[in-house]
Amino acid sequence: MDVMDFAQLVLEQVPYEPTSQQIELIAALARYCSRATPSDSVFLLNGYAGTGKTSLCAALVRALNGVGIGTVLMAPTGRAAKVFSAFAGHQAYTIHRRIYNVGGNGITQSRTVRVAENRAHNTVFIVDEASMIGGDTPREAICLKIWYTMCTPASTVA
Repeated sequence: MDVMDFAQLVLEQVPYEPTSQQIELIAALARYCSRATPSDSVFLLNGYAGTGKTSLCAALVRALNGVGIGTVLMAPTGRAAKVFSAFAGHQAYTIHRRIYNVGGNGITQSRTVRVAENRAHNTVFIVDEASMIGGDTPREAICLKIWYTMCTPASTVA
């Protein structure tokens, strides 16, 4: 499958008539998912509320799954994960639930927190609502850290 075919597949998953800017974004996402993109690359999507970021990411998830590429969806809060999951028709997790394992019950055993092992292969990790990630660290650095901690890069198209 070439980049244009994959872009068409993503476009077919959009449940409304996309704007010209959204079509440009779909083309950029299709190029990003190609084998030509270095495996340590990160795609950072910014936009105002209501511009279709979550809907287009959901279309991308459906297209990736349609060609046999796994996806892991994450968001900073449970509510954001629930909304993303509803849009994508795919389970979404809070970032913390996906990247950490918590042991012990805090009563008879002390709590332990460790970075979870990433067992996913040929998988694309998508973080929605990254602007909600707070703190002193720039959001881009946090997204990169999540990417490098979690992601096994995948290529979908030639």
